[in-house]
Amino acid sequence: MGRAVFPPLQNCAKIRASSLQGDSSLSYTGYTNMFTQYSSDGGGATASDYGKTVRAAIKSGILNASNLSSLRNGGAKDDQLVTWVESHDNYANGDKESTGLTDYQLRMGWSIVGSRAGGAPLYFNRPVGSGGNNAQFAEQSQLGDAGDNMWKDKAVVAVNYFRNKMNGNSEYLRNCQSQNSCLMMR
Repeated sequence: MGRAVFPPLQNCAKIRASSLQGDSSLSYTGYTNMFTQYSSDGGGATASDYGKTVRAAIKSGILNASNLSSLRNGGAKDDQLVTWVESHDNYANGDKESTGLTDYQLRMGWSIVGSRAGGAPLYFNRPVGSGGNNAQFAEQSQLGDAGDNMWKDKAVVAVNYFRNKMNGNSEYLRNCQSQNSCLMMR
């Protein structure tokens, strides 16, 4: 059994570590296919490149529909991907890639990620009082405490409701008049 299981797990660790580091030399499909082959529950890959695209769009205010349409899946199926605006890695790492995003920007990013037909969107819960214009770690809570309440925000809840109601419907993104707004049609 060790021989049958260990090589796939070793490959999984390599593929997963590379996805976290943004290494494009390994395929998304290798990761998802491995889970399909060795797990009864299937599996997925993180759409890290898509999260980076969404963060760039909300930071710049340029919501180009054609740029936001693809989940940048690397060949994996959209339903095999986990999507997000930010993850613990983007938020907590030393480069602070997403730490400066404001609550408004997070809600706008979630409206893109959470409303998509593809991917399994994951909402990162920041530490209380942290990020945006505040310190990366405001020390208002301790490890294990509940994070901030942004996931309960009316706009976030509305996006989740929209996604659930539109489940199974096709989608297309369109710009309305300019690239400062993007309309999701399902």
